[in-house]
Amino acid sequence: MAEACRAFEGSYRKQAAATTLLNLADCHEKDGRLASAWSEFSEAERTLRRDPAQVALKEVAAARAAALEPRLSRLRIDVPPASAVDGLEVLRGDTVLDHAEWGAAIALDRGEYNISARAPGRESWETTVTVRAEGDRPVIEIPSLATVATPVAVRRGPAPKSRLGFYVIAGGGALAVGSLALGYLAKSKLDDAKALCGSDLRCASEADRVAGQALIDASRLRGNVATGLAVGGLVAVGAGVAILLLRKPAHAETSTATLHVTPLISPYQVGVALGGSL
Repeated sequence: MAEACRAFEGSYRKQAAATTLLNLADCHEKDGRLASAWSEFSEAERTLRRDPAQVALKEVAAARAAALEPRLSRLRIDVPPASAVDGLEVLRGDTVLDHAEWGAAIALDRGEYNISARAPGRESWETTVTVRAEGDRPVIEIPSLATVATPVAVRRGPAPKSRLGFYVIAGGGALAVGSLALGYLAKSKLDDAKALCGSDLRCASEADRVAGQALIDASRLRGNVATGLAVGGLVAVGAGVAILLLRKPAHAETSTATLHVTPLISPYQVGVALGGSL
């Protein structure tokens, strides 16, 4: 039945003939889509009024529409005054309802319908309603939409020097931990080289010598980076201690201390760069 209805729909789109519309309405009625059938019978009756030669067919369309009307399922969406805020939109599916449809019993085919409401500055709301095939009269009431909470901006002043000092010390500790990890990796690479070429690093073959040299170079690079991180960590810890010792009393503090510790690590350079102000 659904395929037959789709065929009539396609035919009517190609040529909007009243007879085709009557066939489509009859198909929809048999398929249980009573609201569609009623609308199509009514439209066919209005179209046939303009053709005096089709009086009999017009009367058939009017009679079929009248017979269907009491059987229709209708959905009513009420919007109480307290819910009708400025900019309110009520939707059935993706269709925004006209204000004239608020509180009106609208004929619908059977099925599930998503009903939602939205308004500027308000939280959206939605629900799902099931409409039965015949004689159903569900009613949905749009609630008062909650106001969207407005985030409150909190102004934070600069971190006290005492807190900054602890941050810098913590950063220095992190650099020191990193140096220990890289130092372990450097030792691991050197141990691999010794395992390959012996403790005196004299390799038995050219291939072993090349592989051993690569391990030694990797160990040396990691060792240099570890040393740089250790130096940076010590400097950062020292700077943090200095900030704590030189901080002013809370009631006299008028400026913000800043310190930037940036490790400089490359195959050719290891160290740290310091910057900032007290």
